[in-house]
Amino acid sequence: MTATPAAPKPKRTRSRIILISVIAGIVVLALFAAGGVLIAHFVRGNADNASADSGTTFTAPAGDYEVSFPGEPEISTVPQTAGDYELELQIATWTDGDEFYAVNSTVYPAEVMEQSLDDILTNSVSGMVQSTPGATLIESEDTELDGAQAIGGSLAIDGTDGSGTMWFTLSVFNNTQYTLISLGHDEAAHDAFVESFAFVQ
Repeated sequence: MTATPAAPKPKRTRSRIILISVIAGIVVLALFAAGGVLIAHFVRGNADNASADSGTTFTAPAGDYEVSFPGEPEISTVPQTAGDYELELQIATWTDGDEFYAVNSTVYPAEVMEQSLDDILTNSVSGMVQSTPGATLIESEDTELDGAQAIGGSLAIDGTDGSGTMWFTLSVFNNTQYTLISLGHDEAAHDAFVESFAFVQ
């Protein structure tokens, strides 16, 4: 008698969506913690704040990217848990008053990479919005980060001392999520920050 093969287990799509949202939330909170930024008190800075496009060229300790900050960034490695996974966030931040620039890189668990890149990026944005206090998504659109597929946009932040805009760019390249976030300036300054980013092969 031949045994009937067991039915294939359904893919855990829902759990992967939740995991991506959790990772994105952890990334945002860790970025602000690393930069000493209390987002509840963030007030948009003046238009003449420092621009990253003419500052300090920074090469990540892992050697996987370089980017320009207005000045020398602070570097930190933050271990975090998301579901059953242990993550290591590599964070570079530069802050001066209300102005803030940051880049995070986080290697995704293999389970996450089973999804389409479109879903990963979309769910990452959802997790970022949900985890940022007082945040409302203004807009998001498909874009590129040094030629890699990305999603970028902005969040409106309502804090206790005023309101402002948080700019973001998210990309996944070589199984690693790269998150660029900035505050305290206009869209052109964030665009210059993103334009200065380059993957190092």
